[in-house]
Amino acid sequence: MRINVINNIISVVINVLSPLIVLPLLTAQLGLDGYGEYVKTLAFMSMLIIFFDLGFGMYIPKLISSSRSKNLASVFYSFFYIKLFTLPIIIFISYIVYNSEIVIFLLVSLYLIFMNLNLTPIMSGLEKYKELTILTLVCKVILVLLVIITDFSYLGVEKAIAIQVVSQALFFIFCLNSTKKIWLEFKSISMTDLFELLKSSLGYYFSKLIVNLYQQSSALFVSWFLNNQLVAIYSIAIQIYKIGQSIIGAVAKVLFTNLVKNHKYSNLKLATEYSFFAYFLFSPIVFLMTDDIMKLFFEFDVKLLSEMLRYLYVSLAFVIVSSYYGYPALAPINKDKYAHYGVIISSIIYVIVFLMLIKFEYIYLVGFISCIIFSDMIGMIVRLYYYNKFKHIIKENDKSIALNYK
Repeated sequence: MRINVINNIISVVINVLSPLIVLPLLTAQLGLDGYGEYVKTLAFMSMLIIFFDLGFGMYIPKLISSSRSKNLASVFYSFFYIKLFTLPIIIFISYIVYNSEIVIFLLVSLYLIFMNLNLTPIMSGLEKYKELTILTLVCKVILVLLVIITDFSYLGVEKAIAIQVVSQALFFIFCLNSTKKIWLEFKSISMTDLFELLKSSLGYYFSKLIVNLYQQSSALFVSWFLNNQLVAIYSIAIQIYKIGQSIIGAVAKVLFTNLVKNHKYSNLKLATEYSFFAYFLFSPIVFLMTDDIMKLFFEFDVKLLSEMLRYLYVSLAFVIVSSYYGYPALAPINKDKYAHYGVIISSIIYVIVFLMLIKFEYIYLVGFISCIIFSDMIGMIVRLYYYNKFKHIIKENDKSIALNYK
């Protein structure tokens, strides 16, 4: 498990750090206004991908990791066919939004095709974390190099999106090659198979829908109320926050597949201890040196950005607990629906706080950041409640305890 955790963390760090490397380049060449426009387009595309994820991002890894999944080719083709069926809808929605900008529409459509068919859930279920790390590194290095050599003075936003398309296309092709042993074993799939997979994954879908929307597409929502420059600052803060969030998520993903497979809850305790050790180790740097660090990367005034980052770092403590004691802790004992509740309730809190800000006209960056903080905190409380409620069942299923008795 430890090797899988390390590989998954490296993969996620590469995936998240690459935008931070290109952020200074893009903000310098596009300006905050242009970068804000680019971010809104990315947020729109993320929103569509989330709407049509259908819960596969969480359910497919569990299905493949568990003993219930006997036929990998059937899972692969069921997943792939359902995703193909959703593509016309996704492209049609893109056309409605960007029909007056044909170049943007074509680029957005290509990006959405490759993202919608992303095979990461299959790779994660197979625990191919090392290969994912290598593939991610290669694609992100290419992305960074393309940003460095590209002149964004003309059609800057279009070129930035085109680079994202190239990166996602390469990642899809590499993943397809990595899973060829599965899809070469072609299996005919019935409509019953498709509906069964879809039905089983919908619990994950609806529980994660709102939280995924505000985490991945909140820049789009914020853009309805703030100018492009503030949207750009908000987006940069969220992107940096996602580094911590994604590292935590990487550990949680490996815990999830590992605990479903092995039921060794001692790994959950170790992951929590190491994560909080790292959290407190980096705290002085975040709270004392953020201004100085941000000035090294950005030419604009970073005071507001640094303030947002300090608030968001506090929220990461809530994310650690919520991520580990939700699906990784509850799915192995078939209490997935209670993990769903944590996500659903935290999502409702986000929406309530967001609407209150609009109602009372508190249209400031710190207000929108507070939506995330309150949501993360409530999610942590709910998941801890259910973890403690089912602790006796967890102890009965904990194989690490059984090993100690032996």
